[in-house]
Amino acid sequence: MKCKNLEICKKKYEKWRKNQERFIPLGTKEHELFLKYFEKDEATLILSRHTDKRQFERVVSTHDINDIIKHGWVIERNLNNKTVTLIILGYTRTYRPIHLVCKILDDKTWKVKTVYSPISKKYKWSKDFQKRICFCKEN
Repeated sequence: MKCKNLEICKKKYEKWRKNQERFIPLGTKEHELFLKYFEKDEATLILSRHTDKRQFERVVSTHDINDIIKHGWVIERNLNNKTVTLIILGYTRTYRPIHLVCKILDDKTWKVKTVYSPISKKYKWSKDFQKRICFCKEN
């Protein structure tokens, strides 16, 4: 597949980029705070049923998810209905890029909503998989 409407996506990208310039630093601070608790074994990372299913389908281990939480970085932060969601980019031991979509429940509790490889929809992401460039909806 490819982007269905480059002009609309370019406009949406500019708006997204400006928002993320403000929001990613906040997400990075939230991630750093969670890591402090996580490394001391004082944080809880919940894997949703959807994540369990996707892990199996997409061959992503719980070890991979924990590594990405520890060593990955925030590439997107969204706020919907007072709920903060972060997309964290990291790499598996085999250098496969993975995105984790995490919902922040509180400082010490996060829920992984889904996990995927951005390679599956390369057209939606920049070459380094850090920036969303296509905003077309799937059919």
